[in-house]
Amino acid sequence: MVEISVLCRFVVFLVVVQCLILFIVSTIFQNHVISTFQKHVSTIQSWTLRSDKISDIRTVITETDLAFMTGEIRNMTKSNPIYRRFNVEHVDAVLRRVNLFLLVSSGPGRVQRRDAIRKTWWKECFSSEKITLACFFITDAGNNQSKFHLQLQRERKHHGDILFQPLSGGVEFGYRFIYHMLYAINNYYFDYVIRMDDDVFFCLSEFLTQLPPVPLQRFHWGWIHCEKFLTRPEESVIMFSYDVIKDFLNQKPNKLWCHPFADQMIAMWLEALDMGHILRHDYRIHHHPVVQEMPTLKDRRYVCRDYLAIHGSSPKDVLNFWKTKSDLGPKDLYSIDRLTRSCPSTFSFDWNSLGIWQYRPKKCITKPVWNTRKHQTKDGMYVGRLGSSFNKAQKKNNKPLKKVYIKAV
Repeated sequence: MVEISVLCRFVVFLVVVQCLILFIVSTIFQNHVISTFQKHVSTIQSWTLRSDKISDIRTVITETDLAFMTGEIRNMTKSNPIYRRFNVEHVDAVLRRVNLFLLVSSGPGRVQRRDAIRKTWWKECFSSEKITLACFFITDAGNNQSKFHLQLQRERKHHGDILFQPLSGGVEFGYRFIYHMLYAINNYYFDYVIRMDDDVFFCLSEFLTQLPPVPLQRFHWGWIHCEKFLTRPEESVIMFSYDVIKDFLNQKPNKLWCHPFADQMIAMWLEALDMGHILRHDYRIHHHPVVQEMPTLKDRRYVCRDYLAIHGSSPKDVLNFWKTKSDLGPKDLYSIDRLTRSCPSTFSFDWNSLGIWQYRPKKCITKPVWNTRKHQTKDGMYVGRLGSSFNKAQKKNNKPLKKVYIKAV
């Protein structure tokens, strides 16, 4: 009996030891798997969240290089009869080097929109040792008799973030785009230039984490009107790489098309240069309808988890989005070139098919003007997508705006 008792105890001991060994082994294995997974996730996040990923591998530009490019660009501008008319300001003797040059186009009287942006996502526009940005509002200079003149001068002196363009105002978006790009390329050597309207809520910090690690060539980012015979980039949020802007501006003066709306003008340029294939649509840009017409978007929290830019945001919308923006970061951890795609159909553009937006394109060299009263208020300002004149004309033409949704690959 004693031997049996001792044997039973020994068997129990072996079972306990075996169970303990199995527990230790399983724990070690589980911790290893978790550690490996966390290391993998950390690797992904460390790339997407690094603010220095551009500058670490960008080409080093010397002062000699910048001086040479400055002379080349400014001579090109000076020798072009179209560009000479814009009297582009030169801030410094030599181009400034930045990774991203950002312009927000704003009407002279839109101080509430500018202030809402300054109180919110504008705070994320700052340079560090690793990545450099330059951010400005740009508006029409007007003249000393303009009702906005004194207010704009005070605003510029106080904030130091406003540029003036030598234009008369109204529906001159094509001319504005030309000036914006001329100003950018005459004063900065950038990897990318992005231009947007002043009714956009921009998730800037999230956007910066998703810029491609190596500056891309022939690159566009934005929202595309993917319509048959009317393919064109939406101008409210649009970004191009440096080489694309240079190709745009290097077109021969007698070949350069102008148009009241920049998106149509750019489409004609892309067609002339056989560059329609570069357009990339990001489904995380909201373009239409405006936020006030979408209660589900208007009251949404943490918008930067799902969006990078929301067009049609009122000053109140911008402030509300900022309050609940949080620091959760975007859901997608890839760079924007992997999360965008081309239109399903081949690029083509025919201005005759545009209805309410239709204006005949004209050669810029002829100093063209257009009758744009259907898109203007009585004081000459752009009426916007929800203005009374626009609604009447839209109803008359019976061509509602098309919604286009393109899923990421």
